Amino acid sequence: MPISAPSRRAGCLLLAYSLAACGTTATGGAPAPTTTTTTTVSSAAPTLTAADGANYAACADGTCEVTIPGPVDIAVQSHTFSVTEVTADGITFAVAYGGYELGASPKASCGNAYVFRLGESAGGMTGGSCGDPAKPPAAVPGAFVVQLAAVSEGMAVLRMVAG
Repeated sequence: MPISAPSRRAGCLLLAYSLAACGTTATGGAPAPTTTTTTTVSSAAPTLTAADGANYAACADGTCEVTIPGPVDIAVQSHTFSVTEVTADGITFAVAYGGYELGASPKASCGNAYVFRLGESAGGMTGGSCGDPAKPPAAVPGAFVVQLAAVSEGMAVLRMVAG
């Protein structure tokens, strides 16, 4: 019995669809986007700067602005100004005078200014009141004034002003 034309067409289509489905995979849509993540790790040194850098000899006359990375002795007007510790938020310092040691532990957020009258017979240290750490302290006649201007990542900026 002969196969009619419409039956032949239907059989060919069925065969074509069967072959197309065999061994193929249908995909749809655009390919998934790829993402890239970049992480940067900085090992840069702290960004604090001071007018005199780490040149502590600039403090000999009682006027300077220096960076303090840790314990250091600084000669100031024939005395030794010793920073004994730099912490996350301040420093600890001392000045030897006439058999005594005058010291304090100011915090950077306060802008403390300490006045040292070391040349007078009744020398000593006064101060410790909060001020603006962005502004240098005022000079005091016959004394030198010390201010902690900033602290960051184990580095401090110290200002001294002679009067």
